[in-house]
Amino acid sequence: VDATPSDTVLDEKMRNKAGDYRIILFSSEKIEIGGEPCVLSIGYDITKQKKAEEEIKELNIKLEQRIIERTEELTDSQNALLNIVEDLNEKSNVLEQQTIKLELANKELEAFSYTVSHDLRAPLRAINGFSQFLVDDYAETLGDEGRRLLKIIRDNAKNMDNLITDLLLLTRVSRNELNYSNIDMETLVRNIFDDVALPEEKKQFKFQVTQLPHVFADQTSIRQVWVNLISNAIKYSKPKKSKEISVDFQLNDDEIVYFVKDSGVGFNPIYKHKLFGIFQRLHKAEDFVGTGVGLAIVERLIHRHKGNVWADGEEGKGATFYFSIPKLNR
Repeated sequence: VDATPSDTVLDEKMRNKAGDYRIILFSSEKIEIGGEPCVLSIGYDITKQKKAEEEIKELNIKLEQRIIERTEELTDSQNALLNIVEDLNEKSNVLEQQTIKLELANKELEAFSYTVSHDLRAPLRAINGFSQFLVDDYAETLGDEGRRLLKIIRDNAKNMDNLITDLLLLTRVSRNELNYSNIDMETLVRNIFDDVALPEEKKQFKFQVTQLPHVFADQTSIRQVWVNLISNAIKYSKPKKSKEISVDFQLNDDEIVYFVKDSGVGFNPIYKHKLFGIFQRLHKAEDFVGTGVGLAIVERLIHRHKGNVWADGEEGKGATFYFSIPKLNR
């Protein structure tokens, strides 16, 4: 009988006819049969109940063990979290100190920029001014050699002034705020070529621009990028008989790649990793005037827009300069 008795006195493990062991719970009570007192015993099969009790007991043991393990894990996590908070607090203090140092460095840089812009340019203006007086008033006395030497002085003073201008621009690149707007790149490129190319250069060069896609970026920065790249393309194409410059683009999944290709003197591709370094030149200064800062400015401006710059070229076969701009939501 599968039941729960009212009065229990004994449970035993017994084997049934099929040979299976069962747990039997016996109960008894006194009764009379035919006026004679006797004891009535009834056995109840409680095998299922016992099995269920054992399973519950085992589950409780496993649950208690899991609670202990989870408690230990939670304690470890809390300790780890406390360590992370302590590290963050420490790093926050370090960052605060670095921010203070950066602010001081920026102030010193501003003071240096002011000094370079005003104090260093003053003697250059004096050199240019007085050398021009000598050329105008004492040309006959100086003779051909004197005038040649004065020209060298004036050219070097001009180069120094250009270098100061480029260095000041380079220091401002990382500090100027970016104001994003929709830029018509094709119109911008055509206007820049008209601005930087001399009248005779416009006649000599074949300048081609495809229908460039608009971009969402800082107008001042992107204009400077195009000025530097197109100016370089003109400068390094002058010695070649065929003077061609083309501006085109490529569309990638998440960015637009613009590029300027010229038919100029090119460069040795072994050294292309040096192109965007400050004062790195792959050609002789006497062959091509410049400060060696223009491409470094291009790289920093594009990096501020989360883009990249690179170049391909071959000696005597022209060069192509690329820059990418991410496609931003407008």
